[in-house]
Amino acid sequence: MRIIWIKSVPKLVLDLLYIYKINLLGDNKMRYPYELKKDPFGITRIKLPEKIAVFSDVFEDISTREEADEYIGYVQKVLEGAYENFEITLNATSLLLRKNTTIAEHHYRVEEPFKCTIETDEFLELILIWKETIV
Repeated sequence: MRIIWIKSVPKLVLDLLYIYKINLLGDNKMRYPYELKKDPFGITRIKLPEKIAVFSDVFEDISTREEADEYIGYVQKVLEGAYENFEITLNATSLLLRKNTTIAEHHYRVEEPFKCTIETDEFLELILIWKETIV
């Protein structure tokens, strides 16, 4: 996948275009289904398939749009080749970003999986979707 970032277009517009590229370009569909829902305390949660469930915990560690933008920037730099890989440590989880795959690890989870891998472009799509849920 090739990503081209245009500097004169506002970042939010670019983010939304990337999220909805499937509709605009008829590109391939997301590989992993997701569901956004509120828990009994009114907190938005993201439900992902069990084989990548650790990524739900990663997203829930990202609590501000600014933090999401920071991580989106790291992902973009890895995808563009500016970084070969990049590691992010959050509260209970950590990420290892590589050009083709992103690995998430949960440091305190009681049940498996403790570590999951998805495609980095798919991780970027999910984090852009998550960013839009942050208030």
